[in-house]
Amino acid sequence: MSLNVGSVTRAASKELRRSLRKRKKPLASAHEGLGYLLEEIRELETEVFTRESKRNRNRMRKEAIQVAAMALRFALECCDE
Repeated sequence: MSLNVGSVTRAASKELRRSLRKRKKPLASAHEGLGYLLEEIRELETEVFTRESKRNRNRMRKEAIQVAAMALRFALECCDE
């Protein structure tokens, strides 16, 4: 299996920019940021826990990229000084 790190990081960066355009207001707190991150994780979890024979890799990838983008946003808005 060939890992295409560049493709995934570009997709996460694009998703982060989309998220910042969609919700211009910064995260109010780390608690709010964690809430949004957990929401994305739960959506990924739903895809992962789908029976393997019915699992959709494209949806899993999309949700994983959204988790990555939200984690980046959390780091940017809640952890940077």
